[in-house]
Amino acid sequence: MARSNGGIVGKSNKSSFGRCIVTTFTSSGNLCTVTGTTRVQALIISGGGGGGIVNAAGGGAGGYLCTEVLVSPGSAVPVVIGGGGAAVPGPSSRRAGNPGSVSTVNTTSSVGGGGGGGNCGGNPGLALDGGSGGGGSGAGANPAAKRAGGSGTAGQGNDGGTGGSGPKYAGGGGGGAGAAGADAGSCAAGAGGAGSSASPLSGTVFAGGGGGGAREGGGAAAGGPGGGAVGQDAGPDTGTAGSANTGGGGGGGGFTCSGQVVGSSGAGGSGRVIVKELTKSSGMWNLKSQFAARVNNTWPVLLHDVDYLVVGGGGAGSPAGGGGGAGGYRT
Repeated sequence: MARSNGGIVGKSNKSSFGRCIVTTFTSSGNLCTVTGTTRVQALIISGGGGGGIVNAAGGGAGGYLCTEVLVSPGSAVPVVIGGGGAAVPGPSSRRAGNPGSVSTVNTTSSVGGGGGGGNCGGNPGLALDGGSGGGGSGAGANPAAKRAGGSGTAGQGNDGGTGGSGPKYAGGGGGGAGAAGADAGSCAAGAGGAGSSASPLSGTVFAGGGGGGAREGGGAAAGGPGGGAVGQDAGPDTGTAGSANTGGGGGGGGFTCSGQVVGSSGAGGSGRVIVKELTKSSGMWNLKSQFAARVNNTWPVLLHDVDYLVVGGGGAGSPAGGGGGAGGYRT
């Protein structure tokens, strides 16, 4: 039998040639790896942050993390899908949105999205940091209380937008995986930041930021592409929720100043995990594997030029005194 490191045909092949199994998780479970798999390429998207209430901002998207994760071959690898940040009911003593929960592959996690800010009477609930930061609340009765958005995590997301001043005291947009949340204007709220499709495992855009909310008569904002939710601009209208299994941020709730009618915020969208098993081949394949690969046109092809030098052995010298000839030389 050929040795496993010989790079030649053998009758036994325990390598994983041809296996690059891709599995998508939208709920928690286990990844059952094949024998020989020691690592996986993973896209880990955590739950998006919920929007805030009262002069409210959109929630930040869940962290969008592309990485490789070490696993044990032939084992059940735990995968956890993070939930979106819960909606804040209106009215409530809490102003800021709730953060999203983390998604995990084995022991590697991305960061949950930050909750959007909220503000009433200069008593703000600050935007939260996260995978992407929540948007900042509008100024409310105290113009100096206009707040900056939360910070995103490097390599996973972006910052939330800053809240606006009067007359509509709108909230900023939540940050997305592909772009920061937009700042609010004097009337219109900031839109959520766009999501991302940067991972080679999926061309779909995920992890958009939530849109900010505003007072009645102001302009609520759209969520960012990739599951971000729309904000509202009048109470008791509720901000919409981030799309399920996108990590999108929730929209900010509406607010009507007359009568202090407060709309609830939108919840963040739950997360998602996509994994691709990466297995090192031993370089030894049986004849059935070769035949099937050739028929299906999946046999590996040379991807790189190779520089080489081949030197043959020299000839032996003669007992009568003649010297041996030099070996051949070829590049």
